[in-house]
Amino acid sequence: MGTVFEWYDFTIYVYLSKVMSDLFFPNNDQRVSFLLYFTVFILSYLIRPLGGILFGYIGDRYGRKKVLFITLLTMTVSTLFMGLIPTYQEIGVLAPLAILILRLAQGLSVGGEGIGATTLIIESCEKGKSFLTSIIWASSGVGILIASLVATSLFLIFDSNQMLTFGWRMILPRKPVHQH
Repeated sequence: MGTVFEWYDFTIYVYLSKVMSDLFFPNNDQRVSFLLYFTVFILSYLIRPLGGILFGYIGDRYGRKKVLFITLLTMTVSTLFMGLIPTYQEIGVLAPLAILILRLAQGLSVGGEGIGATTLIIESCEKGKSFLTSIIWASSGVGILIASLVATSLFLIFDSNQMLTFGWRMILPRKPVHQH
């Protein structure tokens, strides 16, 4: 279940690209806004291996369950804060900087959660390891699908002005921490 939430949180950012690029990376040229926005996404994606290394070390030292709790908590807190931070219009350059920091935290979290959950299953299950580990990785697709459905639904319910003022915030801060 944790992987579903991790990938929901990680990919909802893509579905909000038009709205959030306007709010956090405003520019007269929409292409520049998108470029800056997706640069943050790419950086959060590229930091994932570092999350695997960092949380792999933590898992070896303190246990896999602790890693899963930390990664899910990190993802939840960073997603919650992303939904609460003021926009560029309100706090200037601190807004995109906050988005960058929170997205990097999400990238580290995603990098550690999948590897941590997989390792936990391999180390603790006698039978069905292959099936159970495949469920972990398949559930990432479920998280992506749910993010797509939620974003599409809100874009159908709210007009573009409503999405810019409050709709985008409804997508982000909405879930408790779940433990494996």
